[in-house]
Amino acid sequence: MKDSLNNQINIGTGISVIGDSISIIAPSLTIKAATIAAPSSVKIYSNASGIEIGRFALQAIGDEITVRDITLTNYAGLGVNDFTKLVSGTNIKLVNVADGTQVSATVTMSGTTAIKLTGMSIRVPKDTTSNLKVLVDTQGSLNDSFTGGINANLTLNIAIPSASSSSSSSITVGSYTTTKLYSVSVVPPTVTLVKKNANTFL
Repeated sequence: MKDSLNNQINIGTGISVIGDSISIIAPSLTIKAATIAAPSSVKIYSNASGIEIGRFALQAIGDEITVRDITLTNYAGLGVNDFTKLVSGTNIKLVNVADGTQVSATVTMSGTTAIKLTGMSIRVPKDTTSNLKVLVDTQGSLNDSFTGGINANLTLNIAIPSASSSSSSSITVGSYTTTKLYSVSVVPPTVTLVKKNANTFL
């Protein structure tokens, strides 16, 4: 492409041309509400495998953005103040909502109040949105820690301390607090079977 003076213009990532004006758009990443709704259930039960505790979306503008690290904390009032009493070990997964693939990450507890996912390579294509959900395995018993609803609420805050693009080695992202409130229930759901005949239960 050439300008009005016949000078060659190379159009790269994050650059747009209107007439003789060139605009360079700095790449950015926004954490926001998931564009695919979460399940209706808001209860977190004991001895559960892969139960969802929150979801969010990442929107890349101006360039493909790579996310390396994510930190999860609890924002809810009367909230869970010790993740080690809720989560079984470090059995925490970050999963792409669109295709169900798990993000490869190293999971560590930062004290008892934060979960860190590091060593990732989440690539969000330019000018697109990716939805992610957080799944955990819960402790076999939650009675001692959460009976009576004490410190049982959970609303995730997502912070991204490390992100980059091809044109920027460090992108400041900030944080986002999800809007869905979950609560720990010490009584898991039960299913009652009614015998219809000798071989059939409903």
